[in-house]
Amino acid sequence: MRYVIYLLLLGNLVFFGWHMWELQGQDGMERDLPAIPASATPLVTLQEMQEKQVQELPSEPEPESEPESRLEPALLEPVADFELESVPESEPE
Repeated sequence: MRYVIYLLLLGNLVFFGWHMWELQGQDGMERDLPAIPASATPLVTLQEMQEKQVQELPSEPEPESEPESRLEPALLEPVADFELESVPESEPE
């Protein structure tokens, strides 16, 4: 089992050395990306779309009244008391 660990360690060191040797030869190389076609539409996240819609909305002046006054009157009324129906228990067999 000890030799398997040594073999894996040696393999990792060889791969690391090979990888570093390949990177040294590419110092001056730059990769050119293809141009984006004019017909392409940009990707937009949902958050960016929502921010754009908020900016496009005309700004409305905020009323200086309390926030509760904006609620509908039916929502401000207390809920009437009601009784829960009892569910009959099943009889044990």
